[in-house]
Amino acid sequence: MTLDFKGGINYLVKTSTAEGADLEVQDFRVEADTSPSTPDSGHLVVLKKSSTHLAPISVLKADGQMLIHLPLDVETIDKATGETVISGSTDPAKYATLVSADQSGNQAPVNAFPPVNQNYVLQEPVSFYTPGSTDPDAQVGTLEAFGAVMNQSA
Repeated sequence: MTLDFKGGINYLVKTSTAEGADLEVQDFRVEADTSPSTPDSGHLVVLKKSSTHLAPISVLKADGQMLIHLPLDVETIDKATGETVISGSTDPAKYATLVSADQSGNQAPVNAFPPVNQNYVLQEPVSFYTPGSTDPDAQVGTLEAFGAVMNQSA
C-alpha cells in the first residue's frame, strides 16, 4: 500500500565540528489517510517518534550526508470510531534511519542546512512489533520504504 504522509520533524543541533554535526530529534510525526475522500471510513496511519525508547543521535557528516535515526511507533486508527486498531513499535535496539537523497531516491548530500526541499529515504526496511515485544511472532508490520521531502517550499 502506498500512502501520502503529511507532518514534520523537529531537531536540535547538539554539537558542531569540522567533521559534522550531532542532531537530536525532538519530535517526528506524520500521518496518512487511507481513504481521504471518505471522512468516516478507512484508517489514519500515524508514524511518530517513540516516547518509550531513547533516540540515538542523528548526524550531518562533513561530506553533507545526513542520517536521521528514529525509534518509531505506528498506529492505525479507525476513522469512524477513533479507535486504535493496530499499534506497534520498532525494536529498541534497531531504529528507522532516514538518509538524505537526490530526487531519484539515491543517497546524496544535503544541499543546504537547514535543509530546504531536501529528499530523504528510508535506509532499510524496519519492522514494528506489539509494544514491549521484539518476538518475531509479535510483528505487526514492516515499513518497506518511506520517502519524504523536508521543509518543502512553495
